[in-house]
Amino acid sequence: MKKQFALLLFFIFPAFLLMAPHEGMAAAKGPSAKKFDVVASIFPVADMVRNVGGSRVGVYTLLPPGANEETYEPPVSAFKALSGARAFFMIGAGLEVWAKRLLAAAPSGIRKVVLSQGMPLIGEGPGGVANPHVWLDPVLAIGMVRRIENALSAMDPAGASYYRGNAARYIGRLKALDSEVRRTVSAFRIKSLVSFHAELDYFARRYGLRIAGVVEGSPGKEPTPRKLEALIKAIKEDGIRAVFTDEQLNPRPAQIIAGEAGVKVVMLDVIGGLPGRDSYIKMMEFNLARMKEVMG
Repeated sequence: MKKQFALLLFFIFPAFLLMAPHEGMAAAKGPSAKKFDVVASIFPVADMVRNVGGSRVGVYTLLPPGANEETYEPPVSAFKALSGARAFFMIGAGLEVWAKRLLAAAPSGIRKVVLSQGMPLIGEGPGGVANPHVWLDPVLAIGMVRRIENALSAMDPAGASYYRGNAARYIGRLKALDSEVRRTVSAFRIKSLVSFHAELDYFARRYGLRIAGVVEGSPGKEPTPRKLEALIKAIKEDGIRAVFTDEQLNPRPAQIIAGEAGVKVVMLDVIGGLPGRDSYIKMMEFNLARMKEVMG
């Protein structure tokens, strides 16, 4: 009987060794193992976190593609996602007005990472309201990526070198995007623009474009007849051929002004996540191509 048992072990034990994960195998999978979940407020932020976090981080995006970041109301699923997350990545500067309720219901230990913190915000100051659309400037986006890398490394020190490598590669792609935008914009014949909201202010400041006017200075504040008249005049004087708005907004007000000025409405995408714009870089390239059509 003992002889039979020893013979059985002789055959089974090598097979067990082949089936069991040994130390070298576990180490090889370590850098790509998912460690924890985080939540991102909007798609561009989520895409940046995914590029830095890789397979060590699971990312849940709150704002669905095509939704308006200003009128968004978090569903029950958003509260559930935040309850199991270790961090909430957000733009800040007043963009996520709905985040206060979410964070109030979130676990007390959740890390809030505000990506616009420390940036030179347009409109900030005594009595001013900061413009939150910092992600539409690829150079500021690089600063956002570095803040993401620092936050993930602080939460997961074992993955710090992994995050650092991912961030460096992604920043290289963002620098290439910045160069592409500079080359394209420098060749624009028309250097002025009119937008529905102030979403293009950071983009214009970075690349030397002039904001000739904004239809709606703040959400829900309709332009006065005098302002409409001034916008139409600016469009004609500067040879502007389009009024820019974004797909998340009602296009009707922009269509009225464009119609009065004899120009067209061009839809941009400032949130992304839709087919063909399923990365931050693709979204920016989509917008650049749209701008080139009427400014180049």
